Amino acid sequence: MAVLPIHSSAQQHYKSGVSENEVLLRSNTSWNAEKIATDYPFIKLAENKLTYAGDSTALFPFYKKLYSLIATKKRKINVLHIGGSHVQAGMFTGKMRENLQSMSDSIHGQYGFFFPYKMAHTNSPAEIKTTYTGTWKSCRAARNGDSCQWGLAAMQTATTDSIAEAIIKVNRKDSSRYLFTSAIVYHNTSLSGYTIEPQNPEIDSFTTDSTNGFTQLFFSKAIDSLMLKFIKDTNNRAAKFELQGIQLLNNIEGLTYTAIGANGASLPTYLRCQLFEKNLATAIPDLVIFGIGINDANVPMAEFKAEEYKQNYLTLMRKIRSVNSNVQFIFITNNDSYFKRKHPNKNALKVREAMIEIGKQEHVVVWDFFSIMGGLNSIRKWETNKLARPDKIHFTREGYQLKADLLFDALTNDFKKFIASQKQQSIDSERMD
Repeated sequence: MAVLPIHSSAQQHYKSGVSENEVLLRSNTSWNAEKIATDYPFIKLAENKLTYAGDSTALFPFYKKLYSLIATKKRKINVLHIGGSHVQAGMFTGKMRENLQSMSDSIHGQYGFFFPYKMAHTNSPAEIKTTYTGTWKSCRAARNGDSCQWGLAAMQTATTDSIAEAIIKVNRKDSSRYLFTSAIVYHNTSLSGYTIEPQNPEIDSFTTDSTNGFTQLFFSKAIDSLMLKFIKDTNNRAAKFELQGIQLLNNIEGLTYTAIGANGASLPTYLRCQLFEKNLATAIPDLVIFGIGINDANVPMAEFKAEEYKQNYLTLMRKIRSVNSNVQFIFITNNDSYFKRKHPNKNALKVREAMIEIGKQEHVVVWDFFSIMGGLNSIRKWETNKLARPDKIHFTREGYQLKADLLFDALTNDFKKFIASQKQQSIDSERMD
């Protein structure tokens, strides 16, 4: 195995006896293992780790990129998190974005791809502020009765109005980090009958790719809001504009954390999306975090088909690998939940087993949140401690943020082991020289 080159500044710290981990990685200010163990003794902190069911070096390619970014600040990394309602809400993924982009100085990247959920009349992460005019109707891949053209977001919202407008902004306390110099608007491939007119005075140029279904806009300087007008050709009464997602881009080197989630989404939801790969090719991921399964498993035990579930995951992985053959994966097992609020859903055990089998077969990593949170029926303890909602499926804001901190701690500890292994190999190499 090739040894990762150690940055010269890190070499100096090694020689001075200072740990590289202390030099390069910030601690998570919201993480307090002792307090968690005291307040929530049902959480199994000893099991909070990434599990390598197959290749123990499965994440090394991603860790090498992350190390390089932290050491040199001279590369871009894309992390893609795909799930259902746990992701759409934005509380879990928003905290993960904050944690990852704060693990070292100056590694925050662009905001990346997202869907303006408010325009589809559904709940939206608080960090995306959307205002709009016109009548818009949603169409979702998670609804079996809907049939539309979908992309990466697995949903779209459409208008037939003569004029409609939208203003979209990243609405975070650190939103200045996410200024953008270009944007991609994803839409129906047959765009005839509508024109997109950027309303930002800073617009420099824009071009539409009807074949792949997106329009890219370029701005003369970094801005914080995207202002769009959609104008219908009066001679084409049947025309419809279908908005399928937005991506905000800049030239800053750093880590981008894209979260794709849809309420009710299962694996077949994403397999229905005709433009999934085409959209993904404009936001190529280095690491994919999978959290799809809570809806697949929300059926009577006799109806859950584990082999079909596995095959659906393998199909989705092939789609992603067709865009980047070197992508790495982390699977998150289902949280404990209740079926129809009546009794613990034991399908979570089948999902967990299926993910571990995929891990062995495909050499990917599993984060066993089901076991970490306490196993079967532990959701009641999370609810009692105001970490989970009464539906015994979803979490409170505090619960989602704790889940993000647990995942980040597991990932960080694994990354530190990687750094230590590379340091040891460098030392051994120097001795041989």
